[in-house]
Amino acid sequence: MYPKELREKAVLRVKSGEKASLVAADIEVSYTTLVSWCSKAGVKVRSNRRRNKTVDSEKNRMRMRACLSESLSQYSEFITTDDFAKVFNVSRQTVYRLIEQKEILAIKIGDSYRIPKQELIDRLSKTNSNSFLIG
Repeated sequence: MYPKELREKAVLRVKSGEKASLVAADIEVSYTTLVSWCSKAGVKVRSNRRRNKTVDSEKNRMRMRACLSESLSQYSEFITTDDFAKVFNVSRQTVYRLIEQKEILAIKIGDSYRIPKQELIDRLSKTNSNSFLIG
């Protein structure tokens, strides 16, 4: 348990505008602990996240689309289910299931499906750099 005086001084520092992460490091407590103290005292902790995240995300998405379009130039306007499965590292059955569930736009030609290349680009541009969940 931390002394009451320490907790009160820390909360006052955050309330006065100091960054909570710096205050926590200075008094050698975890950031989460300090945020908890502030919450109990009714003091809002400002997030360190950038406020222009939406704008930055949109710019990154546009850059990624351009890059993807260039790197996928080897494919025609429509790609096979096998190619789609390779790009996303999933089985062909998974691709068929996603088509049946209408999660992937596809056109049936004879006995096989073709997926518009734009569908692939759209799906890839929605991913973030760390992970991707299909379906």
